[in-house]
Amino acid sequence: ATYSVATVLVDSSATDSDTFNLTFTADDDIDGTVAGIETINVTASYYADADLDMSLSGVAAGTTVNVITVAGSIMDQADITNAKTSTLNFNASFDDVDVTGTNNSDLTIDLARASEAAATSLVIQGATVDEVTVTSAGDLTITGSTNDGALNVTTQGDADITAAAATSATVTTEDEAAITSMAAVTSLTLSSTGTAAAPSTIVAAGALTTVDLSGN
Repeated sequence: ATYSVATVLVDSSATDSDTFNLTFTADDDIDGTVAGIETINVTASYYADADLDMSLSGVAAGTTVNVITVAGSIMDQADITNAKTSTLNFNASFDDVDVTGTNNSDLTIDLARASEAAATSLVIQGATVDEVTVTSAGDLTITGSTNDGALNVTTQGDADITAAAATSATVTTEDEAAITSMAAVTSLTLSSTGTAAAPSTIVAAGALTTVDLSGN
């Protein structure tokens, strides 16, 4: 079947586990209504474009969206817009991800790229995104986050985080963490689980009143 802006997929059951498999052969949007479908698998089945641009305007809150590339693709960037409260999972091809959430959305973002040679770059945008939870299989650089609630970050490498509007943060890294800018954070929990040679650092965090440090 062909998916379009006129498509309406609605399931009223809250107790099942539906999956919608969607294959793109060029940049497109999920702008037709998809509601009550728990998981959407988006496969970008094209090779010459390095950047996936996709709006999730038709996707209901509470959905898990898995973003997948095909073997041989050069795609390594994703620009996702209109994300309501949702879980967004990106396969290991993606090293540059930009997510724009809707007002008051809570976003969970998983980045499967495991490189510790070059960090995966993440930008989170949206006027009043609330809580953001990020997991990364390798080094991570959050070059900006506009969320004004809690920021929770877990990496299997190091982390460099700029999130000027977050009000609290929990950061767990295998290697060192650099808190580059967290100007509004009042409570920070920072833990390193590995044995990194470099120290973790906290700068531009003038609002901090509570800091909990643990690990190596």
